[in-house]
Amino acid sequence: MKILLYTRDDGPVGFSIQLPYGDAHLNNWPCELLKLPSGPTRWFWASGRNRPLPVGSPYAHVPEKRFLTELTEESAPLLIEDFREIDVDEYGRALAFLGVSTSDKGPLRDNSAMRNHLTRFTGNNESLIQLVLLQFGDSPIYIFCPKGPSVAALGSLEALGVLPTAITAVHPYQKMRRVRLELQVDWIIHLVHRQNSIRP
Repeated sequence: MKILLYTRDDGPVGFSIQLPYGDAHLNNWPCELLKLPSGPTRWFWASGRNRPLPVGSPYAHVPEKRFLTELTEESAPLLIEDFREIDVDEYGRALAFLGVSTSDKGPLRDNSAMRNHLTRFTGNNESLIQLVLLQFGDSPIYIFCPKGPSVAALGSLEALGVLPTAITAVHPYQKMRRVRLELQVDWIIHLVHRQNSIRP
């Protein structure tokens, strides 16, 4: 599994990773996150389908738009389905997955509060948001966490399959170009709140 690290002096660092869709790891990592003794208090995600599904798709029952949903043992299969879904052009769903340090998803439901917390996170300031995972559909998975992550954050990364020994290359953060987190704040808010098209 190819994992790239994009590092910088200030602000969260980024990882690009290709989740193993056909691997058992994809079935296990949501529950592994829930078992962690420390780390983000809650995990939430929202997702959407950009293109139609192929005829006979096993994911026809999955809703076109998945509104903000908390990760629990009961909802974990729904998250796995969202990651596995492939559309008619063989692209995945648009998906934002957030680790937050609160049990209240109110700040994520409010546009201005969510923008504030995302902006603070991208600036390496104290924020309810502690980890961000993005899937645009036609690219690898991107994960953002604070530089020099805490033991708790390292546990979250390990559950997601990001191990220090598995990093294959290190690049400057600027090489992430248009997928840099600070450029995706509006996209995340639109995906969660359904204001506009979910294409980045």
